[in-house]
Amino acid sequence: GFVVGAVTLNKHVQVHHGFDYASLVTALHFFFTAVGLRILCAYGVFARSEARLGLALLKAALDCGSVGLFNVALAKNTVSVYQLAKVACVPVTVMVQLLVFGMSISNATTSTLVPLCLGVGLATVTDVSASLEGELWAAAAILATVASQILTKRFVLQSGGALQFLYHTSPIAAA
Repeated sequence: GFVVGAVTLNKHVQVHHGFDYASLVTALHFFFTAVGLRILCAYGVFARSEARLGLALLKAALDCGSVGLFNVALAKNTVSVYQLAKVACVPVTVMVQLLVFGMSISNATTSTLVPLCLGVGLATVTDVSASLEGELWAAAAILATVASQILTKRFVLQSGGALQFLYHTSPIAAA
């Protein structure tokens, strides 16, 4: 609901009002994330933990790449192509984990991914409004998102929490 509305509003502002400031939208995204996480931490929703600066910088760069590239992809594509690219992050992440890291895939995951991939493939080839430039931006955004998700998973396994990691990376990404 809310996310689809925000994406549709972003696209409307880009198309009808000439708002072409993807980097500003990206910085605001991470600024409000940082503020929100500090509020949650202050209220004890999660405990602040330490993070290695190098890892936080890498994660912040990947997050900026992911959000920023998806903002550009939205500007260059229809909302439907943008949403398909967002959904495509799931099977691409699983494939990278399978092929690069040798992780196994459960039958339940496979049975979920097959219709998802078929749906993305079918919707992508039937969307006549897709452009090569827009698809390239979306592909770059998918790759940045996959790298960010895999790095986050590795950190969470070591430290115990994604919110703690985001607590450290979002102010860096906002800057």
